Amino acid sequence: MKYAIWNKQDTIYTPSGEEFTAEQWKERYKWAKLPRAKVVVAGGLFNGAFMAELEQFKDYYKKQGATITDDMTDEQVLAAAEAWDDRTVEQEATSEERIAAALEFQNLNSLEG
Repeated sequence: MKYAIWNKQDTIYTPSGEEFTAEQWKERYKWAKLPRAKVVVAGGLFNGAFMAELEQFKDYYKKQGATITDDMTDEQVLAAAEAWDDRTVEQEATSEERIAAALEFQNLNSLEG
């Protein structure tokens, strides 16, 4: 899982190798001390690679187009955000790219013979 809800007790490990106790992390990000704050961190070993507040996290992904509804559980929201991050976006070739491809094809055909 790319994201997780932090229980405000686990040690935080950053990609730079720093280690923070829960109290040190909450001192660094004081809003995380608020009882109503649900803290989203990175999933996996380097949980300090990402940090956000759940409601703002949800709003961000909703605005991006992710399928997130108000009746979803926290885990479902995190999964939907991860799915949005992992989506592949197919882009149509621009007219310049199509012209370049046609010219390249023409040049390759002229080499035969």
